[in-house]
Amino acid sequence: MSGFKEVTKKEFKKIYFRLGGGPYSGWTADYWERHFEDEERPGWRFLVEAPRSSEHDSMWIVTDPEKKEYRLFFLTDESTENFFDHPGK
Repeated sequence: MSGFKEVTKKEFKKIYFRLGGGPYSGWTADYWERHFEDEERPGWRFLVEAPRSSEHDSMWIVTDPEKKEYRLFFLTDESTENFFDHPGK
């Protein structure tokens, strides 16, 4: 998994709030509480991939139950839009 670095939960939280985009993005304090505090999962790892450029400003978090990992990474607006396009569009 190139580009991802394991961090502590505290570091993950700091990145979440610093780069997450705020309330309009959905990455709010309520979301953090609900998914990372109230539903805390002991033994899970926190991985972060830093933005590759200034255009990579859309934060994503993937929860991987099989590997017990949270992966935080950034996409461009275009790659985010393409993610939601239907095949063949």
